[in-house]
Parts: sequence; C-alpha cells; structure tokens
Amino acid sequence: MNTDGPKQRLIMVVMPRTDQQEMLSAAQIIDYNQRVAPIFAEKAMAKNLIRQVKEAYPFGSTPSEIMQSLEGLYARDYYNNHPCFAP
Repeated sequence: MNTDGPKQRLIMVVMPRTDQQEMLSAAQIIDYNQRVAPIFAEKAMAKNLIRQVKEAYPFGSTPSEIMQSLEGLYARDYYNNHPCFAP
C-alpha cells in the first residue's frame, strides 16, 4: 500500500452558477488578496497544503486574472491542459 499521499493538491473554488447568485466584485477579490490570501499562503505552505504562494490566490492576482474571475471564470485556463473527468 502506498502511504506517500498525494503528490499534488489543487485547492479550487467551486461555485454553482445560478441566476440568483451574485458574482464576486473586484473589491471583494482585492480584499481577499490583501487580507486573507497572505495568511492562508503562509499557513498552507508551512503544512505542505500548497506548493506555491500563487495557489493561495484562487481568484488571480494580476489584473487580467481578476477580470476573468469577475466573469466567473475562476479556473482560468487550467482545464484546457488538465481535463476533468468528474461526473
């Protein structure tokens, strides 16, 4: 039995799309990036939950990534290169 554990973890925001659901605002994403992500990154890196600090910024950190998140495209291009076979 392999006890090494997973080689990679992807922490992904999963939000069902509904007509009633409001999308995140730029202010909310910026607030998360400034207040939450740095603390999460530090603690997650220390526990080996993430490999890179950028993984703590699921909504992106560049203006173009944040724009994609504002449109609900949180995965950005991830699934173009990593097919998802979940039912």
